[in-house]
Amino acid sequence: MKGNLAMPEKYWIIWNPERGLPKFRHPSFEFAKVEAKRLALLHPGQEFHVLESQGFMKASEPCQWITPKATQPRPWGPGTPCPACHQIKDHNGDCQCPPF
Repeated sequence: MKGNLAMPEKYWIIWNPERGLPKFRHPSFEFAKVEAKRLALLHPGQEFHVLESQGFMKASEPCQWITPKATQPRPWGPGTPCPACHQIKDHNGDCQCPPF
């Protein structure tokens, strides 16, 4: 095997068949579900699918299947974005986000 391949972390994306390609990688299933709900409320009647990366194929000789490592839940704290409103703050509840 050539090169130093760092093990990628697992991630989730939200896909809407009516709106094109996903634009953001979510670090947990829970964060992705909250974002899918937010988007569904903004676009009634449209479907927002939460998809998990199971791995990827890398073109090389020979081709390699790479499985991402599982991520640990990220604790909330100062400086971390709220998955519902994406604000970076102490998250003391003043953004009226759903409970997690």
